Amino acid sequence: MNSSDWEILSVLAKEKNMTKASERLFIAQPSLSYRLRKVEEEFGAPLFYRMPGGIVLTPEGETVLRYTQKLQALYIELQNELQNKNGQPYGTLRIGVSSVFANSDFPQLLKDFGKAYPNINIHLRTSRSSGVDQALQEGEISVAVTRGEPVWQEEKYLLRQEPVCLAAKEPIRLRDLPNKPQILIPYSGIHAQSIRWWHQHFSVRPHVGMELDNMETGIQMVLHNLGWMILPSMMLRPDMKLFQQPLYWSDGSAFIRKTWLCCRKEALKSPVAAAFVTFLLEREGCK
Repeated sequence: MNSSDWEILSVLAKEKNMTKASERLFIAQPSLSYRLRKVEEEFGAPLFYRMPGGIVLTPEGETVLRYTQKLQALYIELQNELQNKNGQPYGTLRIGVSSVFANSDFPQLLKDFGKAYPNINIHLRTSRSSGVDQALQEGEISVAVTRGEPVWQEEKYLLRQEPVCLAAKEPIRLRDLPNKPQILIPYSGIHAQSIRWWHQHFSVRPHVGMELDNMETGIQMVLHNLGWMILPSMMLRPDMKLFQQPLYWSDGSAFIRKTWLCCRKEALKSPVAAAFVTFLLEREGCK
């Protein structure tokens, strides 16, 4: 079993499907099946149950996966430590970033980091915050930039917070919201809080005109005056020229959305991860 097999097991466990895993790994499915069979022969035990709907880990597979995730993290740490070049951090850093943060000013931040640390290669993945949190928990990434209130017991830094706003094409009074079509994003990170905010201010249900799968599409609908939205101000650029009104809870406190930097304590022993964490904290004015 080698380092490429570690990644194969990790992707198979996540995708739970041979076809999807082979596509993600850029490996032909017969080759993937062969590699898995050889690993199972090496350990003398099946690592996955083959089922009509896909594959799931066996108890032996869960044990092997847990150890391979630790080996992956140690391997990256070893590479980074051995590859320091002329006293400058050198190596690969795997980071996960919330899609909302990635769509704001993160590209420029990443570009500036690359100029400051040209010997560090960034392997970036973006998703909803829940996906980023899971990737960090499972050791697939070393550093996470996530939103909301992540349940994380190790290193955790508040990067920024911004108001959650009512956004519409034209000015609108809060008392008129029940009669205007709302554009709803049921899977957004603020959905549950938005429902709570609504119930604090209204005794009737909102008039939901659209249910969409992402905020970017919702903003386009708002720009065409097809409804109003509740969304973090980070999503709103000045050039959109939308009506924006910060929202407040019934006790007068601001409805806000937080962005966090999370990582394991062990990750900070790596010069590569430490450089990125320090750079981001300084950039955000947290140090």
